[in-house]
Amino acid sequence: VIRINKEFQTNLKMKDIFDAPSIKKISLKIVRKSPPGGIGPGDPHLSAESGDSGLQYKEIEVIPEEDYYPLSPGQKRIWILHSMETNSPVYNIPFCFLLKGKLDTSALKKAYTCIINRHESLRTVFPYREGNPYQKIINDHGYSITTINICNKTDKKKYMRLLAEKECKKRFDLEKGPLTRMTVIKCKKHEYLIVINMHHIISD
Repeated sequence: VIRINKEFQTNLKMKDIFDAPSIKKISLKIVRKSPPGGIGPGDPHLSAESGDSGLQYKEIEVIPEEDYYPLSPGQKRIWILHSMETNSPVYNIPFCFLLKGKLDTSALKKAYTCIINRHESLRTVFPYREGNPYQKIINDHGYSITTINICNKTDKKKYMRLLAEKECKKRFDLEKGPLTRMTVIKCKKHEYLIVINMHHIISD
């Protein structure tokens, strides 16, 4: 929706997308909400400040690369609450899913590493220095997947549940990280429980 509004200087809402669920219908809405005479991509009269929508668009500026960055107000609030809840996993965001079929664990580890490398927030830690918490992006992180094999256990469901609960409740260290974890529990030859957990401070 933002790209459409920016491209055509319209003021479409998310509701408009659901009300006009086809290219033809949404095109008609764009025309009706565009400046008189109609505009289109590449129109020489179109600029970031033009149009009758009253909207203005600015590119998000890339800030200079630093060793440490200040926390946002939301991050600071979570950091304080996390510090007060010394033994609570309340800010953990875990989810689990059962995978049936052949799993290439080496490919999964490679994909996990690629995702971590791509998104700086997933390799951010929050050291405390000079009386304040800061953000620090870890480039040489070495984060990996934990693999556990319980194929030889008799009560696999019980053991699997205990391992998953333990991981979901495991507290994160905001200063040292990592603040996201993946655990692969092999239950049978072609059955795996994938447990992913991350801290709320890096999830938004």
